[in-house]
Amino acid sequence: MDIFKKLFGKGSSETLPYKPEAKVLSTEWAQELSPTLAPDVTLELVRIPAGEFLMGSDKIQDKLAQDDETPQHKVVLKEYLIGKTPLTNAQYLAFVKTAGHQPPDHWSQGAIPNDKEQYPVVNVSWKDAMTFCQWASQVSGRHVRLPSEAEWEKAARGTDGRIWPWGNQPPDEARYNFNDNVRDTTPIGQYNPQGDSPYGCADMAGNV
Repeated sequence: MDIFKKLFGKGSSETLPYKPEAKVLSTEWAQELSPTLAPDVTLELVRIPAGEFLMGSDKIQDKLAQDDETPQHKVVLKEYLIGKTPLTNAQYLAFVKTAGHQPPDHWSQGAIPNDKEQYPVVNVSWKDAMTFCQWASQVSGRHVRLPSEAEWEKAARGTDGRIWPWGNQPPDEARYNFNDNVRDTTPIGQYNPQGDSPYGCADMAGNV
């Protein structure tokens, strides 16, 4: 799995009331869900509400379930924010330029492959991902880190123990990039909304 599949931004247990007259509040809310990394470069986040969800798999329901995915059990998480999409090449480039970090090896002379700014970044290590999170925290003023396994799974599957982000229907080419059918990665969000999770997270299955 791509270690940059999702980025996590620490959320709050508070909910903000809907007040159309409170323009300052509206601006702050928008900034919370779109922290800035660099000029014209933001992270788009979605809010995952606090509560219980089913983690893991049931072999009766999911014939592809592995032993280490069982037993299916209930987990309670606090509210949090998580990236709507995998991290893109364009977002990672802002980090490379600003922090002076080494670009992925397949970037020729440190440049993003042609026309792939909105493709997910690949060929990065866990250490690269951690360093990116530290940088993103500094430049955005937010606490940014990689999600836990439970946080990632709830964002991907919702609360009802479904097999796939979209439900229990078998995978098909309208919902995600799989089985090398595209022979490459695809731009982020290409399969939304059909392949999105219940919270609107894209590319939680396939692609990278």
